[in-house]
Amino acid sequence: LRTSFESMQKSLIQQIEETKTINEQKGRIEGELQVARGIQMAMLPKTFPAYPDRTEIDIYGQLTPAKEVGGDLYDFFLRDEKLYFCIGDVSGKGVPASLLMAVTRSLFRNIAAHESSPSQIVSQINDAMADTNETMMFVTLFVGVLDLPTGRLRYCNAGHCAPIILNSDAKELPIVPNVPSGVMADFRFQAQETVITPGTTIFLYTDGLTEAENVEVELFGEERVMSVAKENCNNEMKEIKPLELIQNMTNAVHAFVRGAEQSDDLTMMAISYKKEKKEYDFERSITLPNDIETIPQLGEFVDEVCELAGMDMSTTMSINLAIEEAVVNVMNYAYPEGMTGEVTIEAMANDEKLKFVISDSGKPFDPTAKGKVDITLSAEDRPIGGLGIHLVREIMDSVNYEYSDGKNVLTLRKSLPSDKNNKETF
Repeated sequence: LRTSFESMQKSLIQQIEETKTINEQKGRIEGELQVARGIQMAMLPKTFPAYPDRTEIDIYGQLTPAKEVGGDLYDFFLRDEKLYFCIGDVSGKGVPASLLMAVTRSLFRNIAAHESSPSQIVSQINDAMADTNETMMFVTLFVGVLDLPTGRLRYCNAGHCAPIILNSDAKELPIVPNVPSGVMADFRFQAQETVITPGTTIFLYTDGLTEAENVEVELFGEERVMSVAKENCNNEMKEIKPLELIQNMTNAVHAFVRGAEQSDDLTMMAISYKKEKKEYDFERSITLPNDIETIPQLGEFVDEVCELAGMDMSTTMSINLAIEEAVVNVMNYAYPEGMTGEVTIEAMANDEKLKFVISDSGKPFDPTAKGKVDITLSAEDRPIGGLGIHLVREIMDSVNYEYSDGKNVLTLRKSLPSDKNNKETF
């Protein structure tokens, strides 16, 4: 009996020590997961309103992981007067999904920083993931590029849920499913495009919304999502606010699940495209033939506009150089040799911004698609071309290109010196 008690005592002591070790390891893992969660959430946009100085867009996003870390992602940024955005859902959950989520988000940022085609962005993300995808994981992904001056929306889908377009009504954005990113290298992703009007909101989400379960294991479903979306439409011409839309959708999901445990990551993002304000102090325009002999007229035009806008001599000379570079490029390359064409330069300004719009009816050509020039290289090692648009980018604050209604439209903006708040109004 004594031997048995001694054996039990030793066994209990050993179990207590093992339990302590396990608890310590569990605590350390939980702590590391909390750190990982913080790092993951820090990668996503979290400051809202995201662009308080922009009047034409309003954005709100929200990610709720089912575990400490998750595999959903959303992201957006502005470049060349275009809004680049994405939403995605990695297969699986937990740490593996969170690692692939981080990789996908980084690829989106790096590729979209110099590529403007959504299909090319998705293709390059897909190829990079498929090249080393030994675990056979994948991510459903939707990438969009919204041109702010025109409302032109180009997008590419990779197996993700169709976004919902809200204005006076709510309907799904037509999408080609394609395949999820990371499944098949060299897959040809089909690009799509449409034009959205001011007052339109784009609602994007992951399947954690439609597949939210209640205690009876019923799904929230696409019909309920669409029903809530329709309730938030601006039938009374009221503005659809992204934050309110997502809050209303979140409340509807919580009321449906009635406290049931969340089974999947839930991510939502809403983008509201609003009417661009056009409050100009003056507007001027000039139309020239595609003949570089008329460049002196352009110089006089730019000088007059800059003087009206209150620009100093040094800034005026720089702007004149940028506009001349852009217009000469059109005169030389927009029209076939021997063909007479025209280039129109419009200028407008308020007390904060000066804007030039250069348009022509020549062949489509996007000067902003040229990659960044490495000016540290010698002339012999540097590829030919690209210095002109590099110069324009260095002088102007933003450069935007769109091919719209059969015309090349290049928009250049420059901030005016002012002690007022930098609030863009056009």
